[in-house]
Amino acid sequence: MIVASSFHFHDSEVVELAFLAMLRQILSAGSSALHLIDAISQIEPQNMTLIFSGVIRLWLECIQMQVQTQLTYSTRSYGAVFRNDNQDPGMSLHLSVIADNNIYDREKRRLFQKVLNVDSALYNIIKFSAIAARRHRTIRFCMLDAGALSLVIVAFVNADFLAPSLTDLTRKKSKRAKAEPASAENGYNLDRSPSPIPSDVIQTEASTLSVLMHSAAFRATWQRQQFNDRRHLCSLLVRLLLGDFGESDDDKYVWTRALFWKILA
Repeated sequence: MIVASSFHFHDSEVVELAFLAMLRQILSAGSSALHLIDAISQIEPQNMTLIFSGVIRLWLECIQMQVQTQLTYSTRSYGAVFRNDNQDPGMSLHLSVIADNNIYDREKRRLFQKVLNVDSALYNIIKFSAIAARRHRTIRFCMLDAGALSLVIVAFVNADFLAPSLTDLTRKKSKRAKAEPASAENGYNLDRSPSPIPSDVIQTEASTLSVLMHSAAFRATWQRQQFNDRRHLCSLLVRLLLGDFGESDDDKYVWTRALFWKILA
């Protein structure tokens, strides 16, 4: 496994492929990817945070593609954003924004084509995150630092909730990376390493979602079982990431915990 401490020894495409390989494993195996969790647990905490930041940002990029597909076809039904695994996807996916310039672009396009709008992929990344938080306390806090709570927010993206400040993060990062190529001395520019999802962005979108989740009109845009499945899995993840109220005297997650429980109540 390529870890953050060895970024400068590798070409940028190799590092990006490593993150992509981890996301592929997570989306296909979910909570069964214990070997990946245990491997990550062996590295330094700051590097754990960078790894989770890279994987989460890739998932947000996939969600951004779902939003773009939905807007392209002007479809307001729930199925335009996520579909049941047994449901015919119908219209072709709009993935032309991923240029086939290199191996990384091609592999990312293939992965996104496979998992875009698929319920099980969403469920698996949440299950993986939940079991990782339960299995290792250090991983739990590194995931929080990386912005893992954004997984809860984008689980409820649909026509009425596009979470633009989250889904646009990856597009802005991609444009900046192309404008700032890696230096000649190092194959990978550390300034381009995946940064955590900003907490203020998470809080802003969570506040919006906390209101929408209790709107009958918003709930009506979802299939009941799919909505309940998301709420159940996200509740599990929030509980494992944030713990219980009053867990410690210096509990810094009191307000965040209350906000996310308001979303999932």
